[in-house]
Amino acid sequence: MHSENNISNVQVLKIALFLHFRNVLLSEKRNGRMKFVAEVKEAEKLETYLDDKNGDGGADRLRKAVPVIIAAIAGFCFSRADIASAMSPFSAAYLGVVPFEFCLGALAGSVTGHFSSFSGLLTVRYILCLCFICLARLLIHKRFPSLEKGRAESVIVLIAVTLSGLIYRILTGISISGVGLILLESGISFCSSYFFSRSFRTPVARIGITRLSMADKLSLGLSVCIFVMCFSEVTIEGFSPARLLCCFLLCVAAYCKGVPAGSVAG
Repeated sequence: MHSENNISNVQVLKIALFLHFRNVLLSEKRNGRMKFVAEVKEAEKLETYLDDKNGDGGADRLRKAVPVIIAAIAGFCFSRADIASAMSPFSAAYLGVVPFEFCLGALAGSVTGHFSSFSGLLTVRYILCLCFICLARLLIHKRFPSLEKGRAESVIVLIAVTLSGLIYRILTGISISGVGLILLESGISFCSSYFFSRSFRTPVARIGITRLSMADKLSLGLSVCIFVMCFSEVTIEGFSPARLLCCFLLCVAAYCKGVPAGSVAG
């Protein structure tokens, strides 16, 4: 009797353990099925999102490419500007302060512009100067991002133009007048980069051009005047549209802010 009770107790224990493990297995299977269903739903959502994104990907890429193309065109134009029929440092000044995400586009446009008017060693000098500025900006962007909001870009432009000019003069023959021209060119590049930098940061879209400070208006005006110089070589049957536009800007500046503003624009 006692043995039968022990057997029955063992059987009951086995049945209880069997039922327990079966419930555990069913629960795990149910949870696994639920997890699988949840993963399938997440995958479907991701697929739908990717389809929508890919459907609009062409327009999105175009929106991102347009500013880079504009930066390249501007770099090409600034590289074509000249002073007294000689290459000017305006492309270096522009590359030094253009927003970093458009730096490669501006570099490509500037290099193309200098190659289009190839002048031997002088062209090589400007291209190396542009590459130095681009590498220096990359270093600042990666290592010292806090300097991007200061005047570090203008200082980089000043150093690049001065060093490349001195090396060029050493290779072609150094003279007092040549060194003076280099210093003058470096000063022009430094001031131009300051005007460009301030123009990029001017909140014209937010507050309007009429409510800008005098310094912002001056920077915008001089930046426009420098850009007009890019088209000094363009003539139509002996007529120069750039010179006509220069005269117009001079008159507008004098009319709005008097003789000093007209003199500065001139």
